[in-house]
Amino acid sequence: MVSVTPLSELSAADVAFDKEGRSVWTILLAAEEVMILESHASQLKTLLVGVRIVGHFLCELWKARGDSLTGGWRPYYTLVKHIKSCNALPPSTASGKELLAYYTTISDLGIHYQKHLIRVFRQHGGSLPKTSQHPSRLSMDTLMADIVQQIKQADRSKPSVKRPALARDGFKCVLSGLIDLPSYDAFPTAFPANVVTCRTQCCHIFSESAQDGDDKTDYAAAVMAILKMFDFDFRSLLGSGANTLHNVITMDTELHNAWDDLAFWFEEVDGQPNTYNVVSAKPSFWTMVQRPRRSVTFTIDPDFAAKCAAEGVTPELPSRALLAIRAAVSRIAHMSGAAEQYEIIMQYRETSTVMAYDGGSAELLQALVAISVAA
Repeated sequence: MVSVTPLSELSAADVAFDKEGRSVWTILLAAEEVMILESHASQLKTLLVGVRIVGHFLCELWKARGDSLTGGWRPYYTLVKHIKSCNALPPSTASGKELLAYYTTISDLGIHYQKHLIRVFRQHGGSLPKTSQHPSRLSMDTLMADIVQQIKQADRSKPSVKRPALARDGFKCVLSGLIDLPSYDAFPTAFPANVVTCRTQCCHIFSESAQDGDDKTDYAAAVMAILKMFDFDFRSLLGSGANTLHNVITMDTELHNAWDDLAFWFEEVDGQPNTYNVVSAKPSFWTMVQRPRRSVTFTIDPDFAAKCAAEGVTPELPSRALLAIRAAVSRIAHMSGAAEQYEIIMQYRETSTVMAYDGGSAELLQALVAISVAA
């Protein structure tokens, strides 16, 4: 299970960096030691989480250095450069306060990644609309033909991407295999007898809602500056561009909520095309009534694929690169403590209607500002 892991407790294999990596790893270990002392009375441990985000990010990029899917060596060396630019090299005579000032630059870098990297894969803007009811009891063939034409027209509005994704995924939740309820109501004879149904939603890999807000332009620019290190053209996913088939997956509503909380992710299985192990940081995830599968293979529904081929349309499967990057971000969030920090903040928001006037809410308010959790 993936859980909060101090940088100092990582295995030798995890931190077997090259010379460049070793030079900054010693800085990160020293920064973590200082921030542990600084954060001992803190519930959110914002500065400590920031350092650990940088450290676990470095480990993830080192492990992925040979994978061209996520940029190869380039992301790793880019992060090393960013860490060095913090100039966190205090003199041996530095006081405790001076050490904190030096290493806060590392924390600030981690908080920057938390705000502009983790946030963009973690939705917090509320659930997407439920599955729209089919307008009439047309035949399944007619519906699929209509959806194929929709893909050809390249309509990228949020409601419209739902139907192509649903048809591609066989009118079911890909993680549980449960059939989409409105689809079953509209076309009961198109499905086997005794199926189990659910309400499905269209889930984004790269979050669309995280791009919303008054600071949208500046935020998007900052996100692109970080993500371009992966050699993936994320500009195509800005705004309505997020509503493309390679960036969406059909899931049950509750599984969608867990997805948005980074409670689970997909890790590619070597040698098995489009097949992924489902990994979760929470044992409780496997107790969900939807009974999520331990592995999934993304496929295009055969009937839908045939209709697309007849029209010269090629529906896309979920992007391997996007899933790989999201998996790395999810692991970083849990191992650094960022995911736990989000949960504390969200629980506080749900149970407190008024911020305390005695200063008890000060740290939470600072965290809300730092990581841009919508208040």
